[in-house]
Amino acid sequence: MQAGVWTGMLLWAFTAVAPRHDVQAHGPAAPVPSVEQRAEVHREAAESRAALRAAEVERRHKLALGRRMWTARWEERARRERLARLRQQEEARRREAARQREQARRQAVRKAEEAGRAAAPKAEARRASARTASAGRRTAADRVAVRLDELQLLARIVQIEAGGEPYEGKVAVAAVILNRVRSPRFPDSVRAVIYQPGQFPTAAERIPQIRPSSAALRAARDALAGRDPSNGALYFYNPARQRCGEGGGGFLCALEVTARIGNHVFAR
Repeated sequence: MQAGVWTGMLLWAFTAVAPRHDVQAHGPAAPVPSVEQRAEVHREAAESRAALRAAEVERRHKLALGRRMWTARWEERARRERLARLRQQEEARRREAARQREQARRQAVRKAEEAGRAAAPKAEARRASARTASAGRRTAADRVAVRLDELQLLARIVQIEAGGEPYEGKVAVAAVILNRVRSPRFPDSVRAVIYQPGQFPTAAERIPQIRPSSAALRAARDALAGRDPSNGALYFYNPARQRCGEGGGGFLCALEVTARIGNHVFAR
């Protein structure tokens, strides 16, 4: 169809241009296209232009479709790459978190070990202190036991020597015993002073059978607490029973009298 269109157009153009150049046709003249032929030519030309426009539209449509497909593929690839990067970042964060947890655990273990090493001497010191304290408690208990024994001995000697004396006299007798313990001229314990030969022989024999009164016990406690109505005396005697110059010779006369309480004279 297009070949016929072009042939008709060339024929029409030739017939239209030939008269200007005064071309003398040799032979018979070319036939002039009829109105129907011209209409057919125009119709074919219009159809050709419509076909061209349709082809252009189809080309553009295909181009747009290809562009959309390419864009979709590019976006999908970008999305996948973005997801891959996110997964990598998440994995890196998990690895970093695991590394930090492991580092924190190791640091905690190291600190615990260091604290244990640092606390070991302290624990040993505490145990040593506890052992010392326990030993001290046992020693203190022993001292208390000795003190109770001394208290009983003091109370009994007070009951024997000053049972009928006023309370101050009882305390003074107990103080004399303790003053002798502190003096370098006498033994260094209550028991040794009481049982020293020649000092309290009769009283020492009676001590196991004597039960001290509450006043005697209280007087012994006061003397052990530091009370001394005898004013530092080392001796005491009853002038009614033992006069100066009699029995003991001039020994009692040479002593310095420090106090007189009840029936006793206290001296040193």
